Amino acid sequence: MALTGEQIRWILIASVFGVALLACLFFVWKGKKKDGALVMLCGSLLVAFFALSDFASVSEYGSGSLAPVGEGAPAVTLEIDASLAGEGYLLAPREVALVPGESVLELLLRVTQAEGIRIEYVGGYVEGIGGIYEFDHGDQSGWTYTVNGVTGSVSSAEYIPEDGDVIRWYYVTSYTGTEGIS
Repeated sequence: MALTGEQIRWILIASVFGVALLACLFFVWKGKKKDGALVMLCGSLLVAFFALSDFASVSEYGSGSLAPVGEGAPAVTLEIDASLAGEGYLLAPREVALVPGESVLELLLRVTQAEGIRIEYVGGYVEGIGGIYEFDHGDQSGWTYTVNGVTGSVSSAEYIPEDGDVIRWYYVTSYTGTEGIS
């Protein structure tokens, strides 16, 4: 049976509190009340840290972020194509639940996190996906996106997709040509 993040948090809290209490009692028993008080203070700080922290088990990490799309629920199709970098699809086209107000970039981040695909970005600009980075295949290579076949005219952090949109992230070898556009 796997532990939940909440169970992990409480086990850590109980462990730290127990060790701090035992150490405090030991120092008090040895006649070193200052050391006991210091141990209790440090233990209390650790307990507070664990109490305020959010823990997730491996099975919970990213859970719910790609909830199945219910019938009639708003959804988009997302794909990540690295064919021009020789890698094919990093994410084959798939239907993903649409979160109201979520930008194209936020959608990409949510899906890549849930799928364990590494992404590097600054602002709304994606520098790398899945270990494939801008300039890896020439001085005009990098990542771009389309929505319903139209290249994004605004930053991916600003574009808010709508129900039924098809979002395609793809790697290009030239922003001035048509390489990678289909």
